[in-house]
Amino acid sequence: GTRGPGEKKLEIDRRRIRRRVFELETELSEIEKQRGLRRESRKANRIPLVALVGYTNAGKSTMLNALTDSNVLAEDKLFATLDPVVRKITLSGGTEALLSDTVGFINKLPHDLVEAFKSTLEEVSNSDLILQVVDISCPYHEKQMRVVDGVLESLHAADIPRIIVFNKADAVPSCDLPAESENRLNVSALCGTGIEKLLSAVELKLNSARTEVDILVPYSKYEAVSMIRDRGMLLSEEHTETGTHIRALLDAESIGQLRKILDF
Repeated sequence: GTRGPGEKKLEIDRRRIRRRVFELETELSEIEKQRGLRRESRKANRIPLVALVGYTNAGKSTMLNALTDSNVLAEDKLFATLDPVVRKITLSGGTEALLSDTVGFINKLPHDLVEAFKSTLEEVSNSDLILQVVDISCPYHEKQMRVVDGVLESLHAADIPRIIVFNKADAVPSCDLPAESENRLNVSALCGTGIEKLLSAVELKLNSARTEVDILVPYSKYEAVSMIRDRGMLLSEEHTETGTHIRALLDAESIGQLRKILDF
């Protein structure tokens, strides 16, 4: 017998879905390649990476826009952010950082979808600091926070330093907002409330992993000055008769490299 119109439509729908899956897989593969190149470049320059994570529609893209004054697609839509958008910012104390937006998490994300988004979520595992964006106006925000905790566990990212950002604070009476601390802040990305406070907290957190060095670099070892400029945060630089007197913030790896160059 002949097939009915319903069966034909089903076949066409299946073909469309297969084609869309193939397109997305190709896109993700290209994204993964590009991200690998960006990651190598970041490692060479030692610019810290801050990843924005959160339940879908928590306001991460709006938060990224507020933090960087950029204009990223902010959609009330599942998986609107596929390739993490990365923006470079310079914080008020001079610290440079990269901010990365990621795909929104959902409850019981199927295993094959986790695999598909693995490359997208890798930005989180490679970050120096996580900003967990929470929609405080959502009645189920505590459950959503637990979902995000679970995904971070599965990515082996639970131990990365984290700041909980309670977003959409403008939509909640102030008496109902959570108590703030250095790791928990109330913010409205849409109104810009609390953004400066959040940026200061980010800088403080990033620099807590760095140590201040106060050192005189002989002119014969000037490559040490270039290394400090590239990999650390320069606090002061003064040229004297015997060399360059530098105060800077450096991470442990960079201090080790400095010791090798200067033999101390």
